[in-house]
Amino acid sequence: MSVSHQLHARLIESFPTDVNVPQPAPDFSGPGSGALRKLSGQVLGFSITAAVVFVILAAALIIAGAMSASRKFLIMGFTALGCAVLGVIIALNSANLVNWGSGFGLFN
Repeated sequence: MSVSHQLHARLIESFPTDVNVPQPAPDFSGPGSGALRKLSGQVLGFSITAAVVFVILAAALIIAGAMSASRKFLIMGFTALGCAVLGVIIALNSANLVNWGSGFGLFN
């Protein structure tokens, strides 16, 4: 075994394997928390629906761009796909964003 392989094996062994990173839980305990939870659920449902529509639109634009060799349609398609993915990521983390905002006193 070479020196680099031995060093790599030692580095791997030195890192802990039972790391537990706690995930922030939604803190819906303040006044108006029921309405905030309901709004968060509705935003999540709407964003998932909008993301499906955006993915279908993006696929159509990408196909149209590939068939017509139009770079404009390809760019529009990939932009729509990126917006759909980013929107879903933001919507799935809406509870964490509410907790982050409440740390600044925005919802009090």
